[in-house]
Amino acid sequence: MQETPFHIPELARLIGDHLSRTEMVNCLRVSKLLHNAFIARVWKDVDVEQPRGRCPTIASLQRHKHLIQSLHCYGASLDKYLTLRGCNNLSAFSFGGKNRAIRALPVHLSGFISAHSTTLQEISIYPTFPRTPSDEFWLALSQCSNLRTLELYNLNIPHWCSSYLRRICNICQSLLFHDVVIPDSLLTMQQGEDEDIDGTQLLFLGPRHIDLWVASSPNYVTLSPRSQALMIRACPNLESLRWGVATSVSRRNMSTRVRPSTNIFLRTLAANPWTLPKLEALDLTSVHFHDNDFAQLLRQMRKLKSLKVSHTRFGRLSLLEMVKKRARHGTTGDGTGTTYTLCDSVTLLHLDDFPEVTGAMIQTLLASCPKLEVFLGGKVKVSEIAIGDEWVCKGVLHLCLYLEADEDYHAPPVSREFLNNQRNVFARLGRLTNLQGLQLTREWDDLNPTQVMQTLDLRLPAGMKSLANLKELEYLCFFHDCGQRTGLREVRWMVQHWPKLECVAGMTMIDDQTQARMAAVLDPAGVEF
Repeated sequence: MQETPFHIPELARLIGDHLSRTEMVNCLRVSKLLHNAFIARVWKDVDVEQPRGRCPTIASLQRHKHLIQSLHCYGASLDKYLTLRGCNNLSAFSFGGKNRAIRALPVHLSGFISAHSTTLQEISIYPTFPRTPSDEFWLALSQCSNLRTLELYNLNIPHWCSSYLRRICNICQSLLFHDVVIPDSLLTMQQGEDEDIDGTQLLFLGPRHIDLWVASSPNYVTLSPRSQALMIRACPNLESLRWGVATSVSRRNMSTRVRPSTNIFLRTLAANPWTLPKLEALDLTSVHFHDNDFAQLLRQMRKLKSLKVSHTRFGRLSLLEMVKKRARHGTTGDGTGTTYTLCDSVTLLHLDDFPEVTGAMIQTLLASCPKLEVFLGGKVKVSEIAIGDEWVCKGVLHLCLYLEADEDYHAPPVSREFLNNQRNVFARLGRLTNLQGLQLTREWDDLNPTQVMQTLDLRLPAGMKSLANLKELEYLCFFHDCGQRTGLREVRWMVQHWPKLECVAGMTMIDDQTQARMAAVLDPAGVEF
């Protein structure tokens, strides 16, 4: 028989990358050759959704169970699917969905997890309503010796299952607990349990990544913010942390005032001695902290790669800790020299538009973070950028801030100083040759529609031609700048100089005739506007 590309596994995989699952299923019926080429891909990821969706039969699952690597169950009446056994390659399993019928966990859930405890590496459980799983469920999770990622939502953990949870925390590398009631007894060692090296403190050696949103319940004594911080401090291998308050707390209250409990959490987490030497990523976007408390945490950290603090009052003290020179202890691989700053290793910064985050602070960060790739900041004036130090973040990929014009350039006369500053800022942006996304105004859902924003004058005579070297640029956004006069000439220039451009957002103040002419230029290039 003459060989075809489908006889070569590598080529068959490449062809399969361009086919949908439905198309591959149709290929199975064409010939034995196509059946053999795509059967493993078809059954690699299986979705079971009830009552909507076409679900495979139990018989089909049984025949192809050796090919299933991930099984995702959504909806109600799924018990019969969880009787499946012998999926020797199953590594990922999830159960849940938004269906209101999911009011209880399936009877066979524990048995299914236990039967595949040696192969499961990722488990996600998210019922619609808060539920208290059986003891067998927690026992089954604790027996998954290769479990690396565990995601739990809307679950209550009874105190008598604390030993199972401690065992899980010593296995999993990634823990995501959202609206989960965690018993306070988690941090209490029971007689006969293993202790840490010195026998004085409980340690969780597994977690590298923690995403923790602990819920409260009138029926359980749950972890207090201080105890949550102690739990996190007991993870010496932790690299990234996301922490927030449960969804039962009002988002409005959460974003308008500093809660004492959050400050207790932060102060406990940053206490001496520092126990998280590998922590390098923080996401605290949903809670308020005082600047001095957050600065204390930064003071303890030895390295920082990612920082998201949208609702945290990141202020002058926190900035000083970011740029403060520190003595280098041993070889860290961050380069030569005896001193370093936290800014040296930062690749992502997400700072919200709060009064504490001034334009001068944004300019300082952009001039101090050489490895920065993504920056989301607040408002900074054109003059603050123009007179500030040169940016060192030459490799930045996405830049999002409100770059505010100092003068209304639509109302002459405009000072020569502003025109020169604007050209300097254009030139500075033009040197960011890796830039893929540029947003020059902010976009909030609760933004006052009458508020007027004015950013750079995005016309060629104003200095826009300095952006000609942004060959990687995919999108340009200037929302809510209703006075922009970007015209057909600029649009043609964009298409000519930005070959990867996909979207230009913000051109609203144009008449129908001009819009039609712009569409004639942008549509053939595949650019939305």
